[in-house]
Amino acid sequence: MNRGTLDNPDSPDSSPYYKLPPFNAYAAWVHSVCPGIYAFPYDDYGHANESGFHACTGGTELNVTFCPSG
Repeated sequence: MNRGTLDNPDSPDSSPYYKLPPFNAYAAWVHSVCPGIYAFPYDDYGHANESGFHACTGGTELNVTFCPSG
């Protein structure tokens, strides 16, 4: 479960997202930085205007580091 909405994960109401565990902390962060962006598989399922093709407003870059210690 990525959003912490076990009782109704397909609901179009986003207000209960990330309020209760279990939820994915990375997905919560991505959605807080750029609402509506695609953070996990099927993230856009059943929700209008959510996809991986968004531009964040106010941000200038996103750095992703894999295996920083080698």
